Amino acid sequence: MLLKDLFKNGISFKSADLKEIRENVPGPDRGWFHLYSFNMGTGDVSDESLRDVQIFDTDLVLLLLCIKGKDNDREAMRNDIEKVIDHFATIGKDIILRVTYDTSGHALEKEPYDIDDVLKDIDVIRDILNKKNKDVFVFQGLLVGNWGEMHTSRYTDSASLSVIYNRLIDSDYGTDSCFYAVRRPDIHMQLSNHDRRLGLFDDAILSSESDMGTYKDLEKDPEYESNIAIDAPNGGEAVYGGGYINNLSDNEVLDFLRKKKITYLNHEYDPKLLNKLKENTELFGYICSHLGYRLTVSSIRYGRHDKVLSFTVKNSGFAPIYRKTNSYIVLKDKDGKMASLTVDLELRNKVLPDDTAVCEIAIGDDVTDGLKMPVSVFLKTERSCDSRVIRYANTQTDDGSVYLGEFR
Repeated sequence: MLLKDLFKNGISFKSADLKEIRENVPGPDRGWFHLYSFNMGTGDVSDESLRDVQIFDTDLVLLLLCIKGKDNDREAMRNDIEKVIDHFATIGKDIILRVTYDTSGHALEKEPYDIDDVLKDIDVIRDILNKKNKDVFVFQGLLVGNWGEMHTSRYTDSASLSVIYNRLIDSDYGTDSCFYAVRRPDIHMQLSNHDRRLGLFDDAILSSESDMGTYKDLEKDPEYESNIAIDAPNGGEAVYGGGYINNLSDNEVLDFLRKKKITYLNHEYDPKLLNKLKENTELFGYICSHLGYRLTVSSIRYGRHDKVLSFTVKNSGFAPIYRKTNSYIVLKDKDGKMASLTVDLELRNKVLPDDTAVCEIAIGDDVTDGLKMPVSVFLKTERSCDSRVIRYANTQTDDGSVYLGEFR
C-alpha cells in the first residue's frame, strides 16, 4: 500500500529517542583554531612549501599573513594571499584571516608612512575577500598595529581607522561577504557606517576583568560586546595574565564565555591558561563542545489530522550560527526510495544561546506518493554557501542527518 493511502487510513508516527550526546560535535564556523603564519610577496609561498606545512586537527585556521609596508609588490602579494587561502580551503578548513604589516611587535617601523599606501593594500585585500567570500569566515583587523592588533600604530586614531574600514567594506557582497572584526568595543563604536557584519576579536580572553584593556568601560563595553556578537562572531585567544582565572569558579568561567558569545579560540595559546582549564576535564570538555553553536532536536510530534510534523531545535552553545543555512526533511522508505522537503528553519542569528525554534512542516500526499511503509524521517541542515553539513548534538547518521522517527 502506498504511503498516501496509509495517511488516509490513519498511520502512526513513532518518535526517535532524541537524547543529546555529550561529545563535541565538529562543524563549520566554530571551535578551536590553529595559527599559521606566512610572509606574502617574498617568493617564499609555493605549492610545494604549502604541502610541507604540518596541518593540525582543528576545524578552523587563523592565517596570519605578513605583507611589506614599504616597496610592496601588490600583485605578488595578491597571488600569495590567494594561494594560501585556496590551499587551506581545499583541505576543508574554515578561515580566519588577518593580514598585517608586522608579526614581531614593530609596526611603527614597518607600516607605510602614507595612509594612501595603506588604502592601496586594502583595495587588494577587499578584492580578494569579495572573490573568496565563502572561504573566509572572519577578516580580523585593519592591517595596522603590532601583529595587526590595532595598537602601537600611527593609524589608530578614529579618523584613520574609519577611512581604512570604509575602504575595506566598499562594494562588498553584502550578506554574502565575510565578517569583519576589530580589536576592542571602543574601536567598534568609533567606526562610521559599521554594520551587522562587524564583530570583535579578543586576544586576551579570561586574562583580567578588563581582558587586559580590551574593555575601556567595564560597565558598558561587556554588554555592548555581547549585543554585537548576536550578529557577528567573537573569538580570539585566552590568556593567563596575572592568574585572574584562579579567582573564577567553573560556572563563572562558562558565564564569561557565554556572555561574550565566544565562537572560536586558539587551541595552543596561552598554554598556561589552557592547562589550567584542562585540569578540570569536565569543564574543558564542556567548553570544547559549546564553542559557537550547539544544536539539538527535541519535542517532536506528528498531527495525524493536519499531517503536520513539528519539532524543536535548541541552541545550547555559547553563540549563534552566523552564516545562512538550509534545512530539509528527508523521507526514506524500506526500499530506499526517498523524498525531500525544504524546511522553513533559517538558523542564522535566529536561535540565540539557550533559545529554541519551533519548526512545523506539512507532509502531504503529493510528497509521499510512491513511498512504502515503514518510512524513516530525517532532518538535515547545511551551510548555504557550500552545502557543508551542520551537525546536531543528537545521534546521527553517517551523512550528518538526525533521525527523527518513523511513519508506520
